[in-house]
Amino acid sequence: MIKHGASVYCFLTVWLMLTVGCSTSELTTDTPVSIESQQTSVSYTLNSSLSSDIHNAYNSGRPVLLFAYNEEIVDSEVYADWAYYLNEFKKNQGAEFFYAQVDAASFKSIPSDELTGFTLFVKEGHSAYWYDGLIVEPQVYMSVFKIFANKRLNGMDKAFMPEVFQGGVSY
Repeated sequence: MIKHGASVYCFLTVWLMLTVGCSTSELTTDTPVSIESQQTSVSYTLNSSLSSDIHNAYNSGRPVLLFAYNEEIVDSEVYADWAYYLNEFKKNQGAEFFYAQVDAASFKSIPSDELTGFTLFVKEGHSAYWYDGLIVEPQVYMSVFKIFANKRLNGMDKAFMPEVFQGGVSY
């Protein structure tokens, strides 16, 4: 059985190989990795079918976290882990965020697993960030929190940043 740390190491090794473009024999603890934030001044027009609360939060400059998942997973361990980490983030650093569950079918431009859904982070003037599935690593929330607060990301933050959602958000 692979321990959690080993699976994270394997994931990071593959990720580094794809990002840096080197083989495992070339990776050492000294391998320089430069990953810059792709934050840009981007504004999205939110679809009018979304609630006025979402529009008001977005237009006021609040970061918005939209999430979708299939109700069939509510009794699963992954759902319990996700709910715990999301609620911890809400109580602590994420108090300024606006949170809303949305219908995944309404987000045609977001590729996601039917069962586990997605999380989308948006804030006026910033890139949108998309995470496929339920977030069970609290570092993901902290990475987006920092980038939306214009704080410097450390190596760990960069490793857990969700995908920059290219091309805007179409609903």
